Amino acid sequence: MTAVVQQELFQSCRVLFDLDREVCWDFLNYIQLSGLKSAYRKKVRETHPDLAVGQNLVVQRRRADRFMVVQQAYENLSGFLRDRDQSPPVKTRRHNGSAKAPSPARPQPAKGAGPAARPAAPQAGSWNFEALYQGPMPRRPLLFGHYLYYSGAITWRTIVSALIWQRKQRPRLGELGYRLGWLRPHDIQGIVCDRQDPLPFGESAIQRGLLTAMQVRILLYRQQQSQRKFGEYFLENRLMSGASLERRLHEFHAHNGRFARPAN
Repeated sequence: MTAVVQQELFQSCRVLFDLDREVCWDFLNYIQLSGLKSAYRKKVRETHPDLAVGQNLVVQRRRADRFMVVQQAYENLSGFLRDRDQSPPVKTRRHNGSAKAPSPARPQPAKGAGPAARPAAPQAGSWNFEALYQGPMPRRPLLFGHYLYYSGAITWRTIVSALIWQRKQRPRLGELGYRLGWLRPHDIQGIVCDRQDPLPFGESAIQRGLLTAMQVRILLYRQQQSQRKFGEYFLENRLMSGASLERRLHEFHAHNGRFARPAN
């Protein structure tokens, strides 16, 4: 990305979010399309040329020019966010001891091992994320993604992709706080761009006195409620039909029902 394009994106952020300070890349990576649309709709209500009807021509021209700036800023940022979100996810396999990839609770049994034998854990960095599991189903309650993996329906790589997709679908805490009127864009930018310690957004907002602990709990609850279901990933990407997903869900609930702990 050229420096000119970068500065255009930063200026677009200032236009739509009323920022009076330097914009950082962390802020660009933090915002989502839903939050961008909320800010855009607010700016449209403030700058629409129809609001200048009846005023002198100078005011009408200024409002029309401002409206066009808002439109261009939205096109710049929405295009950037679409390209960003469609880019392939970062690989989760471990490289040179850096990011450690998630691993299943129980790996595939070694070849020739009996059904009661405990499989040996794979060596670090040797897990095959693309292989389908072929061992026995664990005799314990499972998450739906883990059940699909242990039933041999999907690879572990697919679970990681589905979780990344699910995370991208949910609104950011800052966006939810903005919708409720608890945070301003300036507050969000300050939290995202000025954080020196890798604190979660909510904890950083509490430390700055921008949110209370109760408000953060409310935002986290709303975020969880807004998150799309894990199974929708397979429908959206045409990895399963609706009937197939429904059958898998029925089998998943039956499995967990067999190993659920009795209520005291």
